[in-house]
Amino acid sequence: MDNINITVTVLMPVYNGEPYLRESITSILGQSYINFEFLIIDDGSTDDSLDIIRSFGDKRIRVITNEANIGIVESLNKGISSSIGKYIVRMDCDDVSLPTRIGKLVSYMESNPNIGVCGSWIKLIGADKKDIWRYPSGTSATHARMLFEDSLAHPSVIIRKQLLIDNSLHYSSDYPHAEDYGLWTEIIRYSQLNNIQEVLLLYRVHDRSIGRTYNKVQNKSANKIRVGQLKELGIELDKYNVELHHSISSYKFLPTRFYVINAKHWLEQLFYANNNSHFYPDYAFRIELAQRWWLICRNAISLGPWIVITFLMSPLSKYADMSFLQKIIFLIKSILKWKNILTSQKYLS
Repeated sequence: MDNINITVTVLMPVYNGEPYLRESITSILGQSYINFEFLIIDDGSTDDSLDIIRSFGDKRIRVITNEANIGIVESLNKGISSSIGKYIVRMDCDDVSLPTRIGKLVSYMESNPNIGVCGSWIKLIGADKKDIWRYPSGTSATHARMLFEDSLAHPSVIIRKQLLIDNSLHYSSDYPHAEDYGLWTEIIRYSQLNNIQEVLLLYRVHDRSIGRTYNKVQNKSANKIRVGQLKELGIELDKYNVELHHSISSYKFLPTRFYVINAKHWLEQLFYANNNSHFYPDYAFRIELAQRWWLICRNAISLGPWIVITFLMSPLSKYADMSFLQKIIFLIKSILKWKNILTSQKYLS
């Protein structure tokens, strides 16, 4: 290949990826965009992964073989250092890229030099439900969500390589199985993130998926990343507030007055802290807080009219994407739910 003209390095680490590897490689080689090298890092596989990789005769494939298993973080950093493309396109060995994926990502980045990383929506495969995960649209919304959760799907992204070089950025082993989330929180200091509002990747869910196999480790790493961001907002933390923030981030709400009141105070504290620091884009951050506040209150609808009044009393409520009619429906449903609970308790007594 003529290395001078290579625009993209597709970077795919592989460790014992035999079951789905051939389909994943084929989906990259079948892209409508062809100006790329396909850099595959075999991370000490003990199955037939390396034989499958070598069975393809495409000259765009370049293989690096680790003598021992060094893990995904070091493999990714090794791949970035060895890449020759202007852009890094991530790919996992069990996913499937739709034919126009690389072309659309490159076109977007070429038209938007302010963007350092861009992802896309993804569709789940291999699961009972064929869900589509819709990631936020717009740089402000994408940034604002980062305080709560990763706002990019790692296997869907394209990264501007020069941004990493200029700012000495790399994946960190401090955040095992959330290394991407950690990297994005560093990149937003220097550049912007966004998502193409279209499914460009089929994300495979199976028993060996990272989110299932290493769920506890991944959550611990994500929590560590959130705490780092909270400190940058200038917020004083205690154990309860950290746990509360993690529950709000992972949508694990409790339908109790105690939880709702504490969540209200916490979200409002974040609201006022950002008004002072402007660490996150103000309006988008208020929208993000308001959406979480609405979900917390909707989950506590069994508390009756009190939950509606509590929702409306927060300054966050005016930023919630709700019409007057929706608020009336919320009130009616809370009254009906409350009456049903009271009736059931009276019947049981």
